[in-house]
Amino acid sequence: MAYATLQALIDRFGEDELIQLTDDAGAGVVDQARIDLRCAEADGLINGYVGTRYTVPLAPVPVEVEGIACDVARYLLYRDAPSETVRAGHDAAMRKLRDIASGALTLQVAGIETAPKVGRVAGTAAAPVFTDDNLRGFV
Repeated sequence: MAYATLQALIDRFGEDELIQLTDDAGAGVVDQARIDLRCAEADGLINGYVGTRYTVPLAPVPVEVEGIACDVARYLLYRDAPSETVRAGHDAAMRKLRDIASGALTLQVAGIETAPKVGRVAGTAAAPVFTDDNLRGFV
């Protein structure tokens, strides 16, 4: 299951923008293959981050993840120079992914356990054998 779909992209950014980004032939329609490719790239990126804490692919897709996927896919569709708005959306999505991976942002996904947090290991050791006192006089 893809995290972002053509319909989700249309709902968020409008069909006109997607046509401008994908319609090289001038047919006036969205190039579904190009959308699918960028959505798959976004899915792979998301799975790389989210997979450190959750079982992927996520199903059902949390709303936060769909938004991240849409922002990343949109950014990838801009081949040359994304606008400041598009870049800001991508940057925010990447921050969210880092927060998910670090555990700072928790996804509410039923039936999926988060990986345990890594903690500190405490240990004890015997008293040192060589100390300043018992080595005094050795050169």
